[in-house]
Amino acid sequence: MFDVVKNRRFQFGCLILSFVCICAFLFIGNRFEINYLDQEYLDQRVILILENMSVLQVSIHLWVTMTLDVIFPIAYGFLFFGILLSNLEGQWKFLAVLPLILIAADLTEGIFQIQLLQAETTEMMIVSYKNKITLIKYFLFLICMGICLLTSMFKLGGSGKT
Repeated sequence: MFDVVKNRRFQFGCLILSFVCICAFLFIGNRFEINYLDQEYLDQRVILILENMSVLQVSIHLWVTMTLDVIFPIAYGFLFFGILLSNLEGQWKFLAVLPLILIAADLTEGIFQIQLLQAETTEMMIVSYKNKITLIKYFLFLICMGICLLTSMFKLGGSGKT
């Protein structure tokens, strides 16, 4: 399996799939005027979004969360995982597990969103859990992207010695 995710064609496919998902999120969000819950991490903002969503918007948000928002974290997560497996060496290989944790965090966030979108009344505890996971997701995403960029720059630039 590790050879598959380290393959540049596989990584390119993950990149393209991630890009397609982003375009779909934007198109659907703009078309139906949806503020996605996974873009928010403040309790009051999430509650405001939930209170102002129409039945159609809730239905579409649910569909997006159960489809695109499952495909997207797997695509970008395995892209990061493959890049890190390819670029990291020796004692630093353990950092390649971070994208897998990121995938789990993003999917967990989706579970909380589904609970919130299907609930009759908004449970503050679920909002709070969702928002904590969202912050963890964003933090891990930035770390993974940063490590991927840094390790790719060092790999492209060689040893740095002239």
